[in-house]
Amino acid sequence: MITSTGNAQVKELLQLQKKSKVRNERNIFLVEGIKMFLEAPRNRIEKVFISETLFNRKKQELNLDGLKVEILSDKVFSHVSDTKTPQGILCIMRQKKTKLEEIFAQKPEHLMILDNLQDPDRYLLVKRIKQLHVEFYKSKNIEKFRNTKISIERKVAA
Repeated sequence: MITSTGNAQVKELLQLQKKSKVRNERNIFLVEGIKMFLEAPRNRIEKVFISETLFNRKKQELNLDGLKVEILSDKVFSHVSDTKTPQGILCIMRQKKTKLEEIFAQKPEHLMILDNLQDPDRYLLVKRIKQLHVEFYKSKNIEKFRNTKISIERKVAA
């Protein structure tokens, strides 16, 4: 168990948190939180850092078998966490590299490519717009919306 914020692994983790250049050079990214950990592909998890409290409470539920795991004291975990109220688990993940030729070879009906997206909410917005676009262009919906006028109200400050 790591109990010091001066530990070499803790310093490395802090550097990974703060410097995207370091993450990109190593082809890794960080995910934090129980839901993110549970949804992460196991074969891409490089290392798991878990707080002592979470480890003692949920080690069976989290199924950490076969993963490289480091237990951090709660104080140290709070120090390395990127959130105000840490959930107690953080993973170093390997980036997946895919070439455009591989994607085009699959002949996708719809393709959305996002590059250097800073805000995950923007991705969700773009994804929703794409879903609306697909729905709108279904033949049954084109007829429904043909004569629809969409009014946009502007509120002008007085």
